[in-house]
Amino acid sequence: MSINSPRKLHFTWLFSIKKMASSPDVQKFFTGFQHPLLAEILLFRQLILDAGFPLTEQVKWGCPSYALQGEDKITFNLPPKQDRILLIFHRGAKVKEPIAHKLIDDPQGMLLWKTNDQAIATFTDSKSIQALENDLIQVIKDWLQNA
Repeated sequence: MSINSPRKLHFTWLFSIKKMASSPDVQKFFTGFQHPLLAEILLFRQLILDAGFPLTEQVKWGCPSYALQGEDKITFNLPPKQDRILLIFHRGAKVKEPIAHKLIDDPQGMLLWKTNDQAIATFTDSKSIQALENDLIQVIKDWLQNA
């Protein structure tokens, strides 16, 4: 899915919501939600949901979050200043045994690694998102496979 226009993406999102079983809490979160990068946020949401894993979508820590088998894996962070989108990649809310190497490969350097099993992807504009969309899809899939 590419970003063609915010209007087209918003329509696509509304149409897909009716087709998929979506979290009422997340639907409520996005109802009336305003953000300069809303189309991109909705694109990220769809990329995560389309990754091919049985995810549970919920609002946690004040933003949409995605869990696999009951363990949080990817969480949005949408700062109040609304100048960027952060995707937090993690292995749940509870501290895990440290791992020796970074959990996934990041050949594009898209992730800021906090620990070997926690990373943040930050996006500030549509152009950077478009340029890295395919890489982001791979990061999402790899994270969900390995975290």
